Amino acid sequence: MSLLQQPSLPLSGAGTQAALQVQHLSIGFPRPEGMSPAILDVSFDLQQGEILGLVGESGCGKSLTSLACLNLVPSPGQITGGSVHLLNPAKASENLLLLSGNELRKRRGARIAYIPQDPMTSLNPVYTIGEQITEVLLAHQPLSAKEAKVKAIEALESVRIPSAANRFDQYPHEFSGGMRQRVMIAMALCCSPSVLIADEPTTALDVTVQAQILELLLTLRAERGMSILLITHDLGVVAQVCDRVAVMYAGRLVETATTNDLFANPQHPYTQGLLHSIPTLAHTGTLEAIEGAPPAVGEIPLNACAFAPRCPKVVDLCTQGVPVLEAKTTPNHRTRCVVA
Repeated sequence: MSLLQQPSLPLSGAGTQAALQVQHLSIGFPRPEGMSPAILDVSFDLQQGEILGLVGESGCGKSLTSLACLNLVPSPGQITGGSVHLLNPAKASENLLLLSGNELRKRRGARIAYIPQDPMTSLNPVYTIGEQITEVLLAHQPLSAKEAKVKAIEALESVRIPSAANRFDQYPHEFSGGMRQRVMIAMALCCSPSVLIADEPTTALDVTVQAQILELLLTLRAERGMSILLITHDLGVVAQVCDRVAVMYAGRLVETATTNDLFANPQHPYTQGLLHSIPTLAHTGTLEAIEGAPPAVGEIPLNACAFAPRCPKVVDLCTQGVPVLEAKTTPNHRTRCVVA
């Protein structure tokens, strides 16, 4: 039996069912010499009502992992193994990677929604904001055009867009970057999904608007009980909004912990390097940088720690196999490192 044909997995975590469960996810890109791995054996649970931060440098595989959760890996990439189980209203799980295209379209937007990275290019410039939101509503709910308009305006109001009814017929270019991001959130949430995947939702925004968007996500989570997978490279954002954190490097998870535990006791040298590179008001010296760069797709070592060439704590054992992601101090804090 292949990994893509594995049977349904129990979603029980610590006495609860996960809203989203990714198990042994692997993604590769075909090359003349064979399949080049980009994501390698990634597993994590997103519990009901929590915000899980997936962090790491650009190119580590965060966005690719998030797209795989919707079975939307861009061509020529291929999911080569694993499963993505989504909890349905009957409290049973289904593997999104095994559903047909039509069944997937019914799930996307209705039960699992996605906010893309760039609000400036994600909206269609030739359609009004209202048309784009009502299109989502009409695709997933049995509504008339009039009813869909009412719900679309309510969605805009829910993300704190002023004079929502008046702005319904405006075009994307008439909105600021922050307002466009709010529209993207409204579009993602208009059908009340249980899981929201937000891919760098504040990257293109200034600090003030970023704070407003993060506060909005926290408010909507509290009001609706949504589970949110937040993709980011900004550890400040993680500290502000996330309940748990998963750190990714070169296509693998290298550390997972609660947010408080990760910041108080980072165990993997890569996580330590990320935290030491954050500027603070109290820091007056030179920031510490992580020397080198992550390996590109096709260069990820399959029989050694991928961080070893950049690691200040490297030992011979680091190059003799891929370390296991395991608990070192507490059951909920796992690290992929032989020297941690």
